[in-house]
Order: sequence, then structure tokens, then C-alpha cells
Amino acid sequence: PATLGARLCRDEPVSRTVGHGAASIHVLGVSMQSTGGGACLVAETVLHAASADKCYITQAGSNLRTVPESFLSAWRCALSINQVAPADPSAWVTGSVTSAFGTDAVVRCGFRTEAALQSLAAGRAEADAAGLPPLAWLHLEAIGPGSDAQG
Repeated sequence: PATLGARLCRDEPVSRTVGHGAASIHVLGVSMQSTGGGACLVAETVLHAASADKCYITQAGSNLRTVPESFLSAWRCALSINQVAPADPSAWVTGSVTSAFGTDAVVRCGFRTEAALQSLAAGRAEADAAGLPPLAWLHLEAIGPGSDAQG
């Protein structure tokens, strides 16, 4: 599966086609916060999907809304200092998905702060050595049934 990467502190939209063209996922926003006395770093990403799979539900007083299969899958997340998603499986954490209705969802991932900072520091050293700016990225990947992202 391919990864949806979003550069943090960026003012450009991030989108990705998933499910062999069945849907487009758009990142509406990312929030990072420290919890547990600083022991945990939580990333919450708000996603919006526009679906071409012709799967609809109705809601009282609203338009028809799609239910993209991606929101029914589990997601995993990783942080990095460059656009390339980490190859090390230990850099990834499994997230949870909440969707109040079919087109928007929040993917929430919790990282151990110490491990996340070590990973970002290592990435920054690599970026500095290559003469690249140290830009923080959050990577999201749908895992499980219906998660064959492409793009």
C-alpha cells in the first residue's frame, strides 16, 4: 500500500487517490499535542473523502454522503523529517479512526515522545548532511481490507 504524506506547517493541500481510483482522500488539518505529562505525542489528522464507488447513505437534512472503504480500515502513522516514509517498521504506530458521517474522519495516532524525537533527530541529521531543509512529515497508511492506496 502507498502512503499519504503530509508536510507539517504547510499551507498547500494534500490529496491522494486510493482504492484503484475509487476515492480521493484530502487532508483537512493536522493537530499535534503532548499528553500524559509529555510522555506521549498525539497526532490527529482530519481527512475528507470524495468517493467514486457509488456507495451512499442518507442523513436527515443533509445531502447524500459517500462511505469510502478507507474509513473502514485501520490506519498506521509515522513521523519523519523528509518526504520518504520510514522503512523501519518500529517507526510506525497503529492509529484509530473516528467518523461521525461518511465523508470525514479523524485518524488519531499516539507516539512515545522520546522515540518520536529520536527518530526526528536522526532524520534531521540526515537532512543536514544532505544539505536539505529539515521539514517534518506525518505519514498515514491504510492497513487491512480495502486499503490498497495508490497514486
